[in-house]
Amino acid sequence: MSASRHQPSALVLHDAEFAYEPDRGPVLHIDHLDAAVGERLFLFGRSGCGKTTLLGLLTGILQADSGVVEVLGRDLTPLPPSERDSLRASHVGYVFQLFNLIPYLTVRENIVLPCRVSRSRRQRLGVASPEEAADELAQRLGIADLLVHPAAELSVGQQQRVAAARALIGSPELVIADEPTSSLDAASRDRFLELLLGGCDRDCTVVLVSHDHGLAGLFDRAISLPEANRAAPLG
Repeated sequence: MSASRHQPSALVLHDAEFAYEPDRGPVLHIDHLDAAVGERLFLFGRSGCGKTTLLGLLTGILQADSGVVEVLGRDLTPLPPSERDSLRASHVGYVFQLFNLIPYLTVRENIVLPCRVSRSRRQRLGVASPEEAADELAQRLGIADLLVHPAAELSVGQQQRVAAARALIGSPELVIADEPTSSLDAASRDRFLELLLGGCDRDCTVVLVSHDHGLAGLFDRAISLPEANRAAPLG
């Protein structure tokens, strides 16, 4: 479960533990897990093995009770919520399992949101405006004809592509995806992942979790989370 020794690490977890209810014990305990800069990492496992909890730690939405959770060179464990939020907004693109689009905003308005809240994301656009960058991403993802439509009007597959564009805008160093293909058929699933991975910069690290082990071949490395998580239930 180690990144290549020839590449710096984009993320490192060491003896990281988290419990939603301390009296009931941890739901996640990772002895060691890392990913190299630019690596495409696939984490798989059944429901309840800690996939979404792990992503919560990596994005700073959750805070580890102990251990090291280092993301892009910063240990998130001791950071206050405001600093974890700032790091996530500036450097992490997140494709949520339920997409978390704002239904009354248009597709273009949803895509540009990270650039509205993060100066770093805006600066990495160069001379392009957030709207121009959103339009380019929409073109690449096949949703250019939907840019002025409210998100509430979109199909599930269209929402997934908008969520991917929102995650990719402003060239984040880390892209995280939580079961983004769970409602797609096999052909649509593979096409979506090709678009998502192809939209990432070469040095962008991608971490995707899914119950579908069949996705492993699209990634540089695959890890069974039930085996990596000492707190995962047996069976």
